Amino acid sequence: MTTTDASTSSTDILELPDTVPPAFRRLAHSLFGPTIPNVTTFSMRGPARMRIGRSPWIPLHAATYHRIGRGFAAEFDVAVGGRRVFSGTDSFLDGRGRSSMGGNVLPASPQRDQSANAFRWLEAGLLPASWLTPGLRLEEADDLTLRLITPEDGTPITWRLDPRTGMPWRLEAPRWRDDADRMILWRGDLGPWRDFGPMVWFTSVEATWADQARPWLRWTIDHVEPGAVVDAVLDRHAAA
Repeated sequence: MTTTDASTSSTDILELPDTVPPAFRRLAHSLFGPTIPNVTTFSMRGPARMRIGRSPWIPLHAATYHRIGRGFAAEFDVAVGGRRVFSGTDSFLDGRGRSSMGGNVLPASPQRDQSANAFRWLEAGLLPASWLTPGLRLEEADDLTLRLITPEDGTPITWRLDPRTGMPWRLEAPRWRDDADRMILWRGDLGPWRDFGPMVWFTSVEATWADQARPWLRWTIDHVEPGAVVDAVLDRHAAA
């Protein structure tokens, strides 16, 4: 995994325009307090467990790296006895999705582009800086449902809010999956939120495809770095 360094400036303040709906403003203040820093990069990482098909749970370490408006890269490693035995990546950069498993690059396709881009917005869309992306639409479906419509392909990214805390407890988006001939709803149920430096962020996610009874990923986030230096990671994925 690649280690990043913090670079967020406490004097770089984000001013949300009047076009941002009230519910999004409330969420921004719940994440950051009365003053919203202009966080345009971040990383998150921690231990996880993943199932592939009918396989048993596989322990791994996962990390994602984001630059708002540019894209993201995700990396995961499976280690046995401290030695890496398997790795994989996902990314959405320069308008294209890319995935690899065990060093093998999976075939490129418009479906992979859509799936990777949806995953990018599921995480990065929570940061207020992303709401200023040209072409992005913000919608309040109701008091407890917020939605982003991505500018690239019109994918709806839905957040379900907890009525007690006002924080998202579930993220949803239709995504293409390699073994399916249609988009399937992807759900991420979020664990408790806590402080990570200047922001509040969720500490776990359990991911499930709507057509499957069991989750395929359980991820504990123990490190979130707003303002992380992610250029080297994204450049490496773009070059590959």
